Amino acid sequence: MDAYDTIMMPYYASRVPAPLPTLAEIVLSRDIIGRDDHRTIVRVGRHFLVKYGTDVDLNEAANMLFVRANCDIRIPKLYAAYREHSMGLNIIIMEFIRGQTIRSIFDRLRRRDREDIAERLRTYMRRLRRIPAGNFYGSLGNRPYSNPFWEDIPGPFNLGTEVSDAYFHLEFRREPNLYRVNLAAYRDVFDRITRDLDYPVFSHGDLHWSNILITDNDRIVIIDWERAAFYPAYYEYLVTAGRNHHIPERWREMARIFLGENHAAPTELLDEAGAAYYEGRQPRR
Repeated sequence: MDAYDTIMMPYYASRVPAPLPTLAEIVLSRDIIGRDDHRTIVRVGRHFLVKYGTDVDLNEAANMLFVRANCDIRIPKLYAAYREHSMGLNIIIMEFIRGQTIRSIFDRLRRRDREDIAERLRTYMRRLRRIPAGNFYGSLGNRPYSNPFWEDIPGPFNLGTEVSDAYFHLEFRREPNLYRVNLAAYRDVFDRITRDLDYPVFSHGDLHWSNILITDNDRIVIIDWERAAFYPAYYEYLVTAGRNHHIPERWREMARIFLGENHAAPTELLDEAGAAYYEGRQPRR
């Protein structure tokens, strides 16, 4: 199957709930939801959430359009995405959805609540993975990954082994191997246990508990699609529930439900390799 074509920007939806906010309304909004040095997220009026800044990636807008066209899961509607040349800003205007992230309510969730959410997310993941895959690992259009982790070796890749080679290099290069860990042994085991998961699937790429909303009417909405791409099937669990993320074990239990128990093994192996490499701790196995 050919690579999906890159979805070109700018984009303007044919139907919007109100006139799109002007640049002045966007940058002057005081309803700030999030901000860092190069990106701001604001609410404008009743209907719109806007991301703007020099670090806003219009790839997120392309991914949102792609998911809505190919998969029946709940994500925000996209209303516009464009480059504001006069100020050097990328701007994405989308639907504002009232809700709370799983992270913000996690301590209040009962066991049956967590199981219910996990089952509904499992349905979402099955639908997402039914999107026909391209014959490559990378962003839409057979382009490099739009993901800071992959910045130095961004792909695209033709083979799953190329992705694994790049991952091991990127993950285990930050510090010298002071504990003389035999990474080759870990890699051999990793290749064996990922043999049945080493195929490309369209994945969110950053599916942690802060990117999943529970709306006021108890629907699940997945947000922040900028890192979505075709990754190996095991990758979603790695970024969702890897040990380097400071998350509770109950969240990992949920991930086992909505991503699959067999997807957990590669991540657990990489967690053990990381503990040995960076901390000198002996693996459990």
